[in-house]
Amino acid sequence: MISTGGLSPILAIGLIARNRDQFETSLRNEPVAKREIEAFKERIGSIGSVDELLKDGQVFGFVMKAFGLESEIFAKAMMKKIMTSDPLDKTSLVNKLSDSRYREINKVMGFDTDGTVARVDFGSAAWTDALVERYVDQRLIDGQMDANPSVGIALDFERKVPTLTSWYKVLADKSMGQFFRTAFGLPASVGQGDVDSQVRLFEKRMKIEELQDPAVQQKLVRQYAAIAGALDPGPRQAGILDLFSNTGGAWTPITINLEAISQFSASSYRRGL
Repeated sequence: MISTGGLSPILAIGLIARNRDQFETSLRNEPVAKREIEAFKERIGSIGSVDELLKDGQVFGFVMKAFGLESEIFAKAMMKKIMTSDPLDKTSLVNKLSDSRYREINKVMGFDTDGTVARVDFGSAAWTDALVERYVDQRLIDGQMDANPSVGIALDFERKVPTLTSWYKVLADKSMGQFFRTAFGLPASVGQGDVDSQVRLFEKRMKIEELQDPAVQQKLVRQYAAIAGALDPGPRQAGILDLFSNTGGAWTPITINLEAISQFSASSYRRGL
C-alpha cells in the first residue's frame, strides 16, 4: 500500500483524492489482499449458511475486514448471533449494539434467523463486486489510520457521512466524534464531557441535515485536515509526491485562524467564509 506517512493531512488527503485509483490498485496488488479477494470471489457463491461462512476462515476473514471488524474475527459465536439477528425486532442483539458496523454486516450479508442465506442476490456478480469494493475501501482507511491517523479519520468520515443522521449517532462512533470536534475547532477535552452536552455544542455549529450537502462535506474535510495538521506539526517529508506526476512534488503552506474556526457554522461554509 502507498503510505502517506510524513505528509501533512491536508496534502495527503488531496493526494489520495486525486490519485485514488493508484492507491486502490496498489492495495489490490498486495499479496495478502490479492489472495483474499480471489478466495472470496471464488468461494462465496458456494456458501449457503452462516455456519458455512464461519467454517471458511479465509472468506470469513475477508468479510470481517470489509466491515472494519478484523479485531472480532475470533468472536465467531457473537458474529453468528449478530448476522442471524432479526433487524426488524427492536429487542434483537443487532439492534441493541450501538456500533453501526454490526447492523451493516447483518444487512449486507442477509442471513435469515435460522442461519440460511435469505438475500436473493447473495453471491451474484454485482453483490460480490460491491463487497470487494467495500473491502478495498476499508483496507485503504485502515492502512492510512496506521500510517497517518488524521488522514484515516478523514477518509472514514467520507465513507460514513451518508449514514450520519443524528449527532448521537456521530458521537457513538469514536473516530467520527474526533473528526467533528477537530473540524469544529473544539478542544479534545470536550470529548470527556457527557454526550448531551456535546450534542448541544455540535447543534450550535451545524444542523445535522446540512451534513448531506456535498459542499459542506468537502469543506469540513478541508477544515479538519488543516486543524489536524496545525495541532500535530511533526516532521514532514514530500518524497511520496515524486510518485505522482500531477502533483509536481510541490505544496503550499497554509496559515489558520483558530479563533475564527471555533465560530464555524454550516451557513458560513456555503458562503465560502
